[in-house]
Amino acid sequence: MASAVTTKRSRNLSSSLLFSSLTLLIIFVVLKSIFAIQIAGLGVTGIIFHYLMWGREPKYIIGSILLIISLFAFGEMAQVLTPSLIFISLTFYLLGKNKKTQIMEKLGFNHNDWLNTIFWVFIGLISIFITTIFLNVLLHSLGINDSELVANKILQFSPAIIPIAIFIGPVAEELFFRGYLQNKIGLIFSTLTFAVLHFSYGSISELIGVLGIGLVLGLSYKYSNNNIYVPMIAHILYNTLAITIIYSVI
Repeated sequence: MASAVTTKRSRNLSSSLLFSSLTLLIIFVVLKSIFAIQIAGLGVTGIIFHYLMWGREPKYIIGSILLIISLFAFGEMAQVLTPSLIFISLTFYLLGKNKKTQIMEKLGFNHNDWLNTIFWVFIGLISIFITTIFLNVLLHSLGINDSELVANKILQFSPAIIPIAIFIGPVAEELFFRGYLQNKIGLIFSTLTFAVLHFSYGSISELIGVLGIGLVLGLSYKYSNNNIYVPMIAHILYNTLAITIIYSVI
């Protein structure tokens, strides 16, 4: 009985987060209001903070939301966090009918062989570098070279945003695209979806690059026996190196 109640409450929380996240996404798309998406995103962040700190005591939730807004009301934080919140809430909402242990197992968190994990992370990272180099050479030969659009957008963010792009973004994306979506619709379609949703940079080079990287991450997840730690760590390491290179050449 207690387990069923906990599962129901977890699903209700996931439903609330999903609804809030999608609502603020619609606000952003329809109104193109950066301010609206920032405030709404901060509100969702406040809800997460509330449940982490206070459990399910509703009397504290307003204070938690206001606290988060007061701490991060400078704008960029919500804009960068929002996609991650959507991916995380959507993943746990879609898996909400399962028990917590089943959810973690379905996502691929039930792996304790860290030597094997490190091996596949290494293989995945090397494969990403090879794929990236090959695609860069190919795109340059075709006269496609708009990767500076991505670099310029990243350089517009304050340094405080970078840890989110390096850590939270990859974790959220791997949870949804590899942990959930790949198991549902397969490697190819989940990779295509992953790539298309990165077109916000407006860069053809980025779209094709992400397609290649997503394919490698999906393969590393598949051949490591659905070990979610592998694509997560490889993604984090790749983002760290890529952002470091961007900042080192300015």
